Amino acid sequence: MTVGFTRLIETIILPPGILLLMGAAGLLLLKRRPRTGYVLAWGTLLILYLLSIPAVALALIGSLENNWPALTDQQLIRPTAQAIVVLAGGRKPDAPEYGSDTVSHLSLSRVRYAAWLYQRTHLPIITSGGIVLSSGKVSEAALMAQVLRQEFQIPDIQTEELSQTTRENALHLKKLLESRNINRIYLVTHAFHMLRAVNSFADTGIKVIPAPTAFTSNPANVAGALLDYLPQAGALQTSYLALHEYVGMLWYSLLEIADEYYLNP
Repeated sequence: MTVGFTRLIETIILPPGILLLMGAAGLLLLKRRPRTGYVLAWGTLLILYLLSIPAVALALIGSLENNWPALTDQQLIRPTAQAIVVLAGGRKPDAPEYGSDTVSHLSLSRVRYAAWLYQRTHLPIITSGGIVLSSGKVSEAALMAQVLRQEFQIPDIQTEELSQTTRENALHLKKLLESRNINRIYLVTHAFHMLRAVNSFADTGIKVIPAPTAFTSNPANVAGALLDYLPQAGALQTSYLALHEYVGMLWYSLLEIADEYYLNP
């Protein structure tokens, strides 16, 4: 199954796609099945409201981010990892201010934290990410490496440029890490994405020390009591990111079941 097809499915089953389908179905059923139509229409509005308020959005994203806290300076005094692996988070194609493709804001957050870890541990950095839904000739891993070299002056960068998903990140990095006798890594990604990433790497046997960054559910981000229950575009985006992770973990679980079935029918 191609990445493009899975992204199409995501668009349908995640908000706002699923909500538009529910609302449209409700309107179409109002005449023939008014009770069902009203339930779908009002249910759409209720779900949209809930996903759009910080009180719900931060609870959803917090359930993903609370598994591993941020690394402390004390933990980095004597690093137990042998490398820093940073996972790609997308690209910004044809950025006019740069005259070419560059890293997305998600990738940049991860790159910045990887550079911060490098300054404290001096461990080699490995960027991981291929070309996803793009005609660009430069992989996301290469774009991140370029930023690390040119903007953070870090020369010691290796790249893994074949993976298109988190699951593939782990599979391709296993070969790269084994070839370099690296047994344990700091794994850098967004805090909300860390659970899916750790599970994917655990399935391959790679030993990781989670190094989460960009915590959304930080208490400092919580608004006042009234604002927590007023719809906000940013809250809807946060809810989307959380639901995307849960759907992604469910999908990976189904893939594992399928793999086991085909290997041991």
